Amino acid sequence: MSRRREAGQSLVEFALIAPLLMLLVLATIDGARAVFAYNTIANAAREGARYGIVHGATSSTPVGPGVNETELVTHVEQFTRSFQAPDIAVTPTWPQGSNSDGSPVAVQVTYQYRPLFGGLIGIGPMTLRASSTMVIVH
Repeated sequence: MSRRREAGQSLVEFALIAPLLMLLVLATIDGARAVFAYNTIANAAREGARYGIVHGATSSTPVGPGVNETELVTHVEQFTRSFQAPDIAVTPTWPQGSNSDGSPVAVQVTYQYRPLFGGLIGIGPMTLRASSTMVIVH
């Protein structure tokens, strides 16, 4: 009879620990997704800044370094195609009319990250931001 009581005790202990274990696993999954999302937008910001300085070699565009803002934003959004477009905001900046050596091109990418299991632990949407600045060198 002692073994039956021990089996029941193990079941009760598992029932007490299982929700905590499941919560830990789900939080780990959401954390990994957040890191992946941040790495993707950081790479997108770098790619956008690089796209701006590479296309900045032509001086025919008076508004920016050889590439207009729409082209650069489209390029960055294609780089982040694994996310839904409404969640991504791309903000490129450069000195107006400047396309010379030493002119900076900055790109900031903002993403509204929504955890899959955030409702279970009371975490709402988080704003992830990454930026990159590169300098035009001919």
